[in-house]
Amino acid sequence: MHKIKSYILIFFISVSTSHWAEANKCLMFAPAQANVTYDPTIDEEKIFSGLNFTVSRKFKNKRCKYQVFLAEEGSEDQENQPYSYYKSSAGQNLFTSTSGFSGLIKTRRKGGVEQNIDYFVKLNLGWVAAGIYMDSYDLLLYEVKKKPKNLTVRSTSTLNVTVPSVGLLSLVDKDAPFDFSSTTKALDFGELMPNESQSFDVVVKTNSQNYSVYFTSENRGRLKGQQHPSVMIPYTLKVNGRSISLRSASSRVAQGGMALFGERYTNTIVIAPNLSGKTAQTYSDTITVTLSVD
Repeated sequence: MHKIKSYILIFFISVSTSHWAEANKCLMFAPAQANVTYDPTIDEEKIFSGLNFTVSRKFKNKRCKYQVFLAEEGSEDQENQPYSYYKSSAGQNLFTSTSGFSGLIKTRRKGGVEQNIDYFVKLNLGWVAAGIYMDSYDLLLYEVKKKPKNLTVRSTSTLNVTVPSVGLLSLVDKDAPFDFSSTTKALDFGELMPNESQSFDVVVKTNSQNYSVYFTSENRGRLKGQQHPSVMIPYTLKVNGRSISLRSASSRVAQGGMALFGERYTNTIVIAPNLSGKTAQTYSDTITVTLSVD
């Protein structure tokens, strides 16, 4: 009689609970693009809003405790186009790879399912050429647990900065520096003499590839008598030594492109050589200077 041998095989299957404990509990969504418009004439240093991201719970019955930072690697463009990110609209508390946002999203019974967080970018570009400037950066979401925090989500966003074509004019004394607040200039000849002249400078500052400067004379290149308007005294305008006619409704006196540091035009008013027969009175003319940029 054969003996029947029996075996009981017992398998011990170990399921690590730590695997489940380490499962990601947080999610992050960040818009792929952030768009701002930078005007050098008014925004030489300004903080812009419109940047944000959203952190949410992955499981309705699991808490999400998180921290969000910028990636450590810097932007190649920052050296040439300086900007920085902040956690407040007042330009305080930098948002960096070491200074970020922290938060806790509790379970459904104790709170909401997500948190929306705004951050800000401060641009200090100065005068730069018109165009669109772009740079990409990464947001890093870490889950905070008893063990060291672990990177859960890495999200890439692109900052798009649109710089429009803009320009400023400054009317100043000859050889005086650009002054954005100086937009009018008065030339007082006193007692008028033949061939008398006075000069002033027009300084153009623009980031456009193409610009034009126009002069419009109210009296078409003549000084009109205030007491007897029918009596007029002609004068000549010279721009950088070149005679310009003011007979037309608007005269282009200069053109150029990309004057980020200011382009100077010296304008000289020369009174007619013969004043005989002109009535003794006050004479005047108004010239409007206009800058056009493409």
